[in-house]
Amino acid sequence: MRLKGLNIRRSAGRWYVSVRSTGKSLIKGFDGTREDLTRAMEEPEFMLALAAARMHRPAFGDGTLGGLIEWCKSDTVRWARLRDATKADYEKSFAWIGADLHYAVDAITGADIANLRNRAAKAKWPRFADKLVGALSMVFSEAVEVGKVKINPCIGIKRLHAADPNKNREWTAEEQKVVFEAAPRHILTPMLIARHAGPRGSDIQPLKWSAYAGRRLAFTAAKNSESVNIPVPASEPLAQHLDTIERTSIFICTTRNDKPWKRETTLQGAVSRFLRKMEREGKVAPGLTLHGLRVTFAAEWKRLGADDSTIAELLGDKSTSMGKHYTRHVSRQDIVDRAFALKGFVQK
Repeated sequence: MRLKGLNIRRSAGRWYVSVRSTGKSLIKGFDGTREDLTRAMEEPEFMLALAAARMHRPAFGDGTLGGLIEWCKSDTVRWARLRDATKADYEKSFAWIGADLHYAVDAITGADIANLRNRAAKAKWPRFADKLVGALSMVFSEAVEVGKVKINPCIGIKRLHAADPNKNREWTAEEQKVVFEAAPRHILTPMLIARHAGPRGSDIQPLKWSAYAGRRLAFTAAKNSESVNIPVPASEPLAQHLDTIERTSIFICTTRNDKPWKRETTLQGAVSRFLRKMEREGKVAPGLTLHGLRVTFAAEWKRLGADDSTIAELLGDKSTSMGKHYTRHVSRQDIVDRAFALKGFVQK
């Protein structure tokens, strides 16, 4: 990630970061390497501080878009419940809007939102534009509920970013072997949990050792508040790993320095950087992600004969839709193999 408009300097062995245009200090006296500083600047707390420092914050008048956003942030339960990473994304979107925050909210139409989206896509990129619309839609939907505005002008606005349907692909057995053997402990632990228990990164980061008891891993999914309780047999790689690593914290997953991960995004970023390094070295094919191990977990159960409802329970999903999405390639391959079996071909 490259952040523009920052003054980054080192003095007496410590790092200082400020906004170049205003001189607003964001980091003072940081002790560590430049890589450590970069990781700190990827934290949601820093992104929130940067967005706040860049955002022009006059006292927005009643009835303005800026005033509506400030109301949402200060008075709604929904904003308070957002994850820090999501708040940071929303703040960056609001900061980008700039002078249009003074626009009369009652005059905003769907066409205005579409034009704003298009401007954001050209100035930044399509995915940023879609996130901007999503952030505004959340604000307007909250305002509609309490009667502050009559309509949500973001409804019906099309997305510009086309998601890759093959993102977070299943890992092959060989990729798992190569990566797991090379991964250091702080990277291996979350990967093994994802592979053999299937939680999302947002559920792996806060896992405490108290969640691992009686040969089970129990947690509540942050995304939907569903309870998950996965057996961890002693013969499985996950149990063998968790039973042998040193417990340096109340949290199962810790950093290289045995400290708890501050945020899920920090953990996921560290895993991603390790996997990209493996790619550059030619040890694995492109496309491996931590979430892809959740897909691998689901695909394994699909091949063992689990139905969509069972897979949803294993994943902690309320519906079968994501399990079907994760395992669609397995179902398709089964159909192809059965078709060839009709001709007498048997896969060995």
